[in-house]
Amino acid sequence: MAGVSLNIVDKYRCQQTVEVNEEDSHAFLSSAKEVLANQQSDVLKSIVLNEDNKAFIHSIAWDLLTTIGSHLVDHSDEADTNVDCIFIIERIVEVGKAKEIFIGLLEQLDQFLDSAVARLFFRPLQTVLTKFGSSKDLYMEQALEQLHACMEAIPLPQYDGLDRKQKRLLIQDEEYQQLEETCVDLVEFVSPFVFEVRDAVAKMEEDDLTSRKKFRSTLKIRDEIQRFLLRLMEYPLAFVEVDFLLLQQEVDKIPDGEKTSYESGFCTCMKQILSYLADMRVSFSSLFSYKSNSQQEYEEVGSLEAEEDQCQLSILGISNLAYITQSVGLADARVPSIYSADYLLALHKIHIATLLKKTEEPALFKGLELLHTLMDQIDDLTICSNLLQDDIYMKLPETLINIMVRHTSEALRQKSVRILPVYMDKFDWKGRYRLVTVLLKSAEHSGVKGFLIGRIKDYVHLTLQQNVNNEWFVGSHLRQILPSIFHLPNGSQTDLLEESDKIIAALNFLRYLLLRDSKKSDLTGVWSMLELIDKGYLSELITGLELSKMHYKQREEELVDEKKRARRAKDADNVSVSVGGQEISKMPFEQQMQVLTSAQFTFDLMQSLLGRVNEIISAQSTR
Repeated sequence: MAGVSLNIVDKYRCQQTVEVNEEDSHAFLSSAKEVLANQQSDVLKSIVLNEDNKAFIHSIAWDLLTTIGSHLVDHSDEADTNVDCIFIIERIVEVGKAKEIFIGLLEQLDQFLDSAVARLFFRPLQTVLTKFGSSKDLYMEQALEQLHACMEAIPLPQYDGLDRKQKRLLIQDEEYQQLEETCVDLVEFVSPFVFEVRDAVAKMEEDDLTSRKKFRSTLKIRDEIQRFLLRLMEYPLAFVEVDFLLLQQEVDKIPDGEKTSYESGFCTCMKQILSYLADMRVSFSSLFSYKSNSQQEYEEVGSLEAEEDQCQLSILGISNLAYITQSVGLADARVPSIYSADYLLALHKIHIATLLKKTEEPALFKGLELLHTLMDQIDDLTICSNLLQDDIYMKLPETLINIMVRHTSEALRQKSVRILPVYMDKFDWKGRYRLVTVLLKSAEHSGVKGFLIGRIKDYVHLTLQQNVNNEWFVGSHLRQILPSIFHLPNGSQTDLLEESDKIIAALNFLRYLLLRDSKKSDLTGVWSMLELIDKGYLSELITGLELSKMHYKQREEELVDEKKRARRAKDADNVSVSVGGQEISKMPFEQQMQVLTSAQFTFDLMQSLLGRVNEIISAQSTR
């Protein structure tokens, strides 16, 4: 029956133009559905590809495309049928009405947003666009918008909690491969249009300016392709890890037995995008200087909008491009090398901030790496403190601290720890002073407070050791910082274990000041404040240590008793201990004892430092 219905095409054979009646069209399409369902797609393909049936296929092209699409929705796993469907779709595109087929292809793409089947429609859509000739600029934006929607429908790989070897194994994941292959296909999709633009722009550059009106369509296409490529640089390329394949030093770390000639499709995409932008004579310098509405909003109120106007360029995509050009060096020849390091930092500050606002590990890595690369090119003490009036410069350390404290990736935390002091050291003395005072005031984590006190100690040491002209870490300015350093938030009742990092750093700093600065000269002002420090800090700390040691000693004794009772009750694992404000439940007895012993060791260290400080004070007082 299906074969008979398909034979309806014979009555229209070899005609130049036909108008297929509704009954014949319905019969043919119904039969087409049936042969596809019976996996006899080769029968339908032979009819569609037959040149004698061209006029008939032209007349029913829209409906036949819909029929093919409907079949693929339910039978996307039939490889042989899919191959035949591709030939059929390409023939429909060849003989159908361009505008009609263009809309039909977009509708089909919308049905397959997150499916690998969507990629079957990329080449036909490319062919339709080429058929529009000089008017393709009217359709390019809509096509590229729909194509990127297919890209965004595929989920990103999840890197959190994975080590390097596990991350490399992601290339075997089905969704990862779909994401990568789709990205490769989309970059390839624009290639013929890039070459058209390249040739037209070269011609335009040869002509005088008055003739550029005729190239208006070309320039519009260039703008659309540029916007599309930058959106790919945002999603997915800003959120995937490709660095072990891009950076030679990372490749060198891979054991010889694991090295491979494989290059990630994402790497290929990045390189190709750079090449296409250059081919179209897109200025990288202009891109990096580009300011979207959301960027201007960022600079005005200090918060980057999550959504950007669709007609804007992707700032995140440009930020990824900045990482590739500055940190990876893939486009050295396309980026001017005459810019100063300070200018490059100012140019890319928004790109660093944009990447570091993301939570995804790959984007954060790129932001940190870009910042680190630019910092390496700047000498210490050369950035003027006035730049800290810029909200981005001022908030970068807070962002780094947030990554240090809260991010799940140990590699990113360590990277932030290494970059923060480098960033601070680039500022002049006034800038360093402002950074440490603001950060010390806002810091909540004891480890961060200890780190900042350590930086202050280093800056004081450099000032005294090198006899530099620096008023910011001696005298009155330093005295303004000392009260916040030598402070217990709850006096003797403060949880000393929770504040241990800050307390140990503060005692080390005080010990250094008392040894380095004589009571007579008192350059740092510590001796003039010693009475206040003693009463408001040291005395409270002595009392707090006595109370804490007694408390933890008592907890050790109680734990031993609980262990004995639990053993008798055969429930030894249900003992719990509260340490540092947190309850440790169902922890093995040996581990709980280890925690309590560690706490006692920390108290002993504080007590030792405190004793040393008091010895220095006593020795100076007797002189």
